Amino acid sequence: MTPRTVGELTDELVDTIRTHAFGLVAITGVLHGWKTFRSGIAIGELVENGGGPRRLRVFALRHHAKSADAELRDIGWVNGDPQPVTVHGHVVFDPHWGLQIQLLRMTVDRVDHAHNDHETRDRPNALHPWPATIETVGLIAPSGGDDARADVETVLDGAGIATIEFRVAVTGPRAPVLIAQALDRLALNPRPAVTLLIRGGGPASDFLTFDDPLVGIAIDRHRHPVVTGLGHATNRTLADIAAHTSCITPTAAAHLVAAATEAREPVSSTA
Repeated sequence: MTPRTVGELTDELVDTIRTHAFGLVAITGVLHGWKTFRSGIAIGELVENGGGPRRLRVFALRHHAKSADAELRDIGWVNGDPQPVTVHGHVVFDPHWGLQIQLLRMTVDRVDHAHNDHETRDRPNALHPWPATIETVGLIAPSGGDDARADVETVLDGAGIATIEFRVAVTGPRAPVLIAQALDRLALNPRPAVTLLIRGGGPASDFLTFDDPLVGIAIDRHRHPVVTGLGHATNRTLADIAAHTSCITPTAAAHLVAAATEAREPVSSTA
């Protein structure tokens, strides 16, 4: 094999992209670090849903950047927050940046946080059959001090149910990503029969994380039935609606799993 120079290889990659005429592509993912500069050019990164190392640089020239900015403003996007999007554009190769997408149009996930609208959404997780036996559950709980976690552990221990736990931040800008990643990691583990997503009581603002589209999407694709126990009876979030079963408190969620284990019967979609 004849050695190539770096320049020759990059030229060949560019020619390959042009020869195969990728044309317009539409790529879904989570937009991070979107920034528009004084020149009018905007740059960001498109990351796979659920995180992971694979990502693409996205850039937009003045006209297309302005349109993308308008789409993001229209949903009340806060700069720095990860946002599910579909990027429409061309695959290009830059000698410095490598593969990237030149954006022509961006569409954003326009999840309406009015809960009545959420009630009509598809609920893939609710279609999972309830397991005949539950020996192990996945547990996603707050990383900070939360009395609800101790109550849940006591109930599950009493029923002889083992837990595989992920403790994550449930407030702050990165909380939706961390919860989605925990759900995805638990989905890869064959041991849990059910996944509990819990959080104790608090002010309404502390539950905005569970209204984030990233969390709802992660529940949708989760391979186990998800049972939520978030706050009190008055708290109702997108995560509750997306889940297989929603309980009014974390302890109620634990009791539901323990009772269903003893009865060996499916549970209803609300409790």
